[in-house]
Amino acid sequence: GLITGTDIMKQAEHLKMKSIDQILLPGSMFRAEEEVLLDDVTLTDLQTFFNIPVIKVATEGHALIKQLD
Repeated sequence: GLITGTDIMKQAEHLKMKSIDQILLPGSMFRAEEEVLLDDVTLTDLQTFFNIPVIKVATEGHALIKQLD
């Protein structure tokens, strides 16, 4: 099935207690040319929830590697 912003918040809530500096999400999860997921949760909503940067990354592998550098 398709993953919504609410799914991410529910399933990854435990990350709020971890020492991580960012969350990377593939751009294919978002509406075309937008930063909005299927359930209208925005990238900003996720950043506020997790209190760390949540970054939309192009779906191609090289984009992920570039972001990790």
